[in-house]
Formats: sequence, C-alpha cells, structure tokens
Amino acid sequence: MIRVVVDTNVLVSALLQPLGPPARVLLLARDKSIELCISAEIYAEYEEVLARPRLDSTTRGTGGTFPLSGPSSRLSRLVSSWTVFKEQD
Repeated sequence: MIRVVVDTNVLVSALLQPLGPPARVLLLARDKSIELCISAEIYAEYEEVLARPRLDSTTRGTGGTFPLSGPSSRLSRLVSSWTVFKEQD
C-alpha cells in the first residue's frame, strides 16, 4: 500500500473544496486505497490550523465527508482511523 503524508495545506484545501484533487487524496485514505502517515507534530499542526477562527467557521458546515473541524476528538477519531503515526527519528 502506498503511504502518504498529507500537508496541512492539502487538508485545508480538501475541506474548502470537497470536490477538488486534495479531497480525492482524503477519499483514497478513507477507502483504504492509500495509508496516511503523520507524526505527532503534523497532527498538532492540523489541530492548530483547523482551530483558527477563519477556518473553523468556514469548515464547520462541511459536515459529512470531512468532519475535521470542531472538537479535537472528532479530528482524532477520523485521523486515527486513516493513519499510521510515526515517531520522529
């Protein structure tokens, strides 16, 4: 299986444009066609960026496909179902 690291910009773009190419990457992960790999540092960056007021209000209504904004437990549940956490070397 192909392992992929999704940059925070790709994650945000997927939320803002759910029909665009970045969203397809997340759909591939959801469908188990690829495996997303992240570190604790990347996960922390996801949380920090998605909690920004501008993005939180923009992504809150995305609902079904990518419910990543809002409480970090939602982000945790979704990301942990798609990813392999990697320790920094």
